[in-house]
Amino acid sequence: MMPWLGGLALLSLSVGCQPLALPRTGGIFAGEPPTTAEWRDARRRLKTLQDVYAPTRSRTMNVELDMKLAGGAGAMRSRGAIAVHPAGGLRIVMLGPGGTTAFDLWACEGEFRLAIPAIDHVVRGDARTPPEQLRGLPVEFLRWWFLAPMSGRLLNFMAADEDGWWRFVLRDGESVVDVRGQGPSERPRSLHVIRHVQGAVQEVHSDGRACGRVRYQQRPGGVVLKTVCEGWATGHPPSRAFHDPDRPSRPCGALSSSARGPRD
Repeated sequence: MMPWLGGLALLSLSVGCQPLALPRTGGIFAGEPPTTAEWRDARRRLKTLQDVYAPTRSRTMNVELDMKLAGGAGAMRSRGAIAVHPAGGLRIVMLGPGGTTAFDLWACEGEFRLAIPAIDHVVRGDARTPPEQLRGLPVEFLRWWFLAPMSGRLLNFMAADEDGWWRFVLRDGESVVDVRGQGPSERPRSLHVIRHVQGAVQEVHSDGRACGRVRYQQRPGGVVLKTVCEGWATGHPPSRAFHDPDRPSRPCGALSSSARGPRD
């Protein structure tokens, strides 16, 4: 078991998240062009949504994960933790039967290291790493979802319809992101995110909570992830959670000059 996981309470919940109903698509952007006031209001609501999901402090989330690998390479259920540092650090470590590591993702600024011991797969890289080396696992998407969720420039929007569904279309680098939610934008009851990037489509169905149930799928032929979150433990995770797994004495770039977590 990874030492920094030792003090965490792990989930005993079963995983399950059915795809959410989508808003009707007919005439989403029809009608008169939005006014300046409507654009300002849309940007305000988007900023509110970003503030709800974006990390402002270091924190750790306990999760249970169901994973089906791309191409029928296997499936696994594991429990573990996700540690996030707003300066750019992400660590996901999931433990399988007997406490062995089933999945380990370390990301620091532009670098990452992904390890899946069950299929003897370890890869280090950055944003230029070919997707085929990742076995369908959404490394860049996970960085976006946990470190800069809903980021991007607002391209278009739809106010809430009679069923309470609203929509934002964003441009984030080379990606176009379609965010659809139901209920208040600051606390949506349902959230559906579709991210188009480099010919792939990445979809997330969430119950709307920053810590809740999430189902992720990448198409075509990508991995399927289902997670259940028990809760966030606010405050700094142990600093070694963000150290390079291949060089444990090496801290994560920007984190080394920011507030550090406990050593033990």
